[in-house]
Amino acid sequence: MLSLQLGTALLAGALLLGLLCPGAADAQEDAALFPDLSLQGQLEPEMVEQLGISGTPFRLSDVPKPFLFVEIFSMYCPYCQRDAPEVNRIFEEVRSSNLWEELRFVGIGTGNTQYEVDVYAEQFQTRFPLLPDNDFTMHSALGNVGTPYYLLLRNAGPGKLEVIHSVEGAPDNMDAMFATMLRKAGLQ
Repeated sequence: MLSLQLGTALLAGALLLGLLCPGAADAQEDAALFPDLSLQGQLEPEMVEQLGISGTPFRLSDVPKPFLFVEIFSMYCPYCQRDAPEVNRIFEEVRSSNLWEELRFVGIGTGNTQYEVDVYAEQFQTRFPLLPDNDFTMHSALGNVGTPYYLLLRNAGPGKLEVIHSVEGAPDNMDAMFATMLRKAGLQ
């Protein structure tokens, strides 16, 4: 009985903290770090140039831009497939704007081989780099998140990628999600 009362008191305290400090959850998210694991796969020379890297393998912190939009997807995820044209449109808008100086896009195909990532890229005519995570290394490091999973990262130096904002699952409005990310990063 005492443990039930203690658990109830702790839960009530956590809820009260959330009500009194609504930015507390955001502050935790802002402080989160993204695993800067080595990414492998085959990238066309245009994609290597787009990222500003020397080739694969590489780490996202190697990309010489202050911000990275990362999409964790699966070729087999119907929500990823549904959202792909919207993500591609946002990428093209960024590429033709001043944001291109600050921001790059990368997709990581969780549980997907290079072949599956290539099929996805061709099917949806994706023009930003997509890399495989066929052994679920990145997926596991992220806590086995669902797909799609969208993140805006701040490249804070070698080996340090800060999560500015993340959304697990298909957002109701892709433009609103991306605008929130830009606002939180101070890019809008």
